[in-house]
Amino acid sequence: MAEYDGPTYADNPYSSPLRRWIYDYMVKEFPMEKTYRSDSSDASEYQKFEKWTQCTQDEGRAKKYSYHYLFDMWAGKASFSTCTSFVAIFVSAIRINGGLMKLGKGGVPITKGVPVFQTLNLSLNKKGWHEASETNNNPRIGDIFAVGPVSNPHHVGIILNSVGSLWQTIEAGGGIIGQYQSISRNGWHAPNPGVCGWINIDEYFDTWSNPNYS
Repeated sequence: MAEYDGPTYADNPYSSPLRRWIYDYMVKEFPMEKTYRSDSSDASEYQKFEKWTQCTQDEGRAKKYSYHYLFDMWAGKASFSTCTSFVAIFVSAIRINGGLMKLGKGGVPITKGVPVFQTLNLSLNKKGWHEASETNNNPRIGDIFAVGPVSNPHHVGIILNSVGSLWQTIEAGGGIIGQYQSISRNGWHAPNPGVCGWINIDEYFDTWSNPNYS
């Protein structure tokens, strides 16, 4: 797997503290272009997948850690998706590290009083939402994008970096039904043509503050 060798936020002196924090945090979590599968025999890989989705295909770990059980999803017994679970955890990390959410007993986020973030139909968040049809407006590091119709998207992901018409992304939801799900850090590529829009994280988390990023 190739190490990341493209432009970084350091090449853009106008990147916000939040975007710089996101880049550092996510590159630390996902240091290489790689796919982390739920069925991997490598514990470090499936644990990374489980940490970032709270989903597993191991029934024992599902019960022990209260994770979503992938076989329930595949059998139609439960309604959830790994791409939205991933985005929800990403949003919580932003809030916790920016003074927007506190942790309670056992490190569980305290959600009381915290606005609900719509993790699939991003346009319902309204604040920070931009449609792909807008001119002279491109998403940047940390923005959350949606694929499909604006009113009914079927996939979401995170932009790790963008330069011109190329993106780097981190996305969950890949895999084969009944076999595995995955999270991938993807190298430079043209955006999915079905992208309908994105959340500008600077606009949505406009009160984010971290003393190590200013």
